[in-house]
Amino acid sequence: MSYDGRPLIKKEKKTNEPLLLLQESASPGEHVLLSFPCPRLKVEDYFPLQKRWWLRLKEKGGKVNEMGCHHKLEQYLDEYIAAAGIAEDKKGPLFRAAIGRTGKLSERSMSRVDAWYMVRRRARDAGIETAIGNHSFRAIGITDYLERGGDINIAKRMAGHSNVKTTELYDRRGYEVSFSEIERVGI
Repeated sequence: MSYDGRPLIKKEKKTNEPLLLLQESASPGEHVLLSFPCPRLKVEDYFPLQKRWWLRLKEKGGKVNEMGCHHKLEQYLDEYIAAAGIAEDKKGPLFRAAIGRTGKLSERSMSRVDAWYMVRRRARDAGIETAIGNHSFRAIGITDYLERGGDINIAKRMAGHSNVKTTELYDRRGYEVSFSEIERVGI
């Protein structure tokens, strides 16, 4: 279910905006970040705890989900924060809107719509024709995690779901049907 293994976050050459991409072997938590809570993240929502870095994700209904970062996500976020020069602005937005085509980031948060357009643009540039959005990222992350032997109850916690039935809606493991099976239909 993974794409080409490009990094989750890198800077767009023209606008210096963070690019949100799928990462091979990313956990569902990374895909939660990639969906639409990301524009609301503050720099302080990326924090160290017990020798690792964590993210504080604000979910629907005011629910807060704190989760450890995949080591690759730590690396990409560290590189992005350093390149953007925002490490000391703890109360400021983690993902900032670009100032036109100046190659600079503003002080304001990237909007959900801007994040959605960016994800769609990057998917198109990567040759992905399928329309993708926040539910696509959750489904990809949860399915990838489960395909690699993950537990559905752990996926539930990582995705911030209160009921495992919700998590099961994002499990796409049984969706693949081979063409040989389709050709068995004798019409």
